[in-house]
Amino acid sequence: MENVILVIFLFITILFGFQYYLIQRSKRIVGQNISLERLRPQLKRELENKKVLVYFYSENCSACKTQAPVIENLKKEKFNVITIDVSKDLETARIFGIMGTPSIAILDNNLVKEFFVGYQDENKIKKYLVKSQEEE
Repeated sequence: MENVILVIFLFITILFGFQYYLIQRSKRIVGQNISLERLRPQLKRELENKKVLVYFYSENCSACKTQAPVIENLKKEKFNVITIDVSKDLETARIFGIMGTPSIAILDNNLVKEFFVGYQDENKIKKYLVKSQEEE
């Protein structure tokens, strides 16, 4: 019985440790320029010198399914949103340093202004998108 409790405790510790690592890593990405040279030409044109929200998701991710309606609402509100399925475009995910989905990067002229990992509330995302627009 003690072994089972120990294994469960270790599993939970590793899980929370990985989440902490993702959050800390995402903070380091903020402020970095994304090199567009290795991106697909179409995606490069969409990102070049624009303010854009890049949403990384995976079809089998339950948090992504929860995040999807929020992203669709932002598109309807005329925010510049690009969605990338990491299972189909792994190279782009690597360039952005994506390690978990859902992930959201807010770029302004190829500079990462904000980066989020995990589900994010629509109002929180809007706050950063509007903040980014006001800095113009």
